[in-house]
Amino acid sequence: AVEKFGKDYGRNTVGTGPFMLKSWTPGVKLVIEKYPNYWRGAPVLDSVEYRPSPEGSARVLALEGGDVDLINQVPAQDLARFQKDDDIQLQHKTTSRLFYWAYNHTKDVWSDPKIRLALNLAVNRESIVKNILYGSGEVSNSYISPSVAGSIPIDVYGYNPRKARKLLEEAKFPFDETLTLYATEGRYYQDRQIAEAIQGMLAEVGVKFNKI
Repeated sequence: AVEKFGKDYGRNTVGTGPFMLKSWTPGVKLVIEKYPNYWRGAPVLDSVEYRPSPEGSARVLALEGGDVDLINQVPAQDLARFQKDDDIQLQHKTTSRLFYWAYNHTKDVWSDPKIRLALNLAVNRESIVKNILYGSGEVSNSYISPSVAGSIPIDVYGYNPRKARKLLEEAKFPFDETLTLYATEGRYYQDRQIAEAIQGMLAEVGVKFNKI
């Protein structure tokens, strides 16, 4: 397949699953159809259509309007309403997704571990889970998700903005400098909302970022 399709290999799938690619219009939809010779027997569904929809409210409207049968990453603010809707089945699943921020270590500002520790102490994770995720998540106790085999809980940083500010001052953090933050929107669950919340928390200890 690699020899045959060359650079187009990624658009000509080769696999052993119950479905095969029928059509793919990037940014619009992807359609798979059942593979009748699947080794475990042909699937019940004739085909499945995936439609990219990065905006949470658009996904909700499509579901409630009957345009789609299933959505993922239900906006947190809609969870309580969906739980009371008899026409909608809401499923909670623990995933391996772990949210974290990564520092660009080519920037000298992050070279001092006191500064990196300070930013950890400045983030109120419990508040994020309660107020941004509406309880549909949990504070991480490791850098590996608990759903991954071999994950072991470790001591985590608490929330202590006073200590965070003290560490920043000891490390001579450049409070007059505005840093650059990149965050996704709609790719991960409540990603932009979480980024904005953290941006506000860090601002309280004097760390400034460009508007997301």
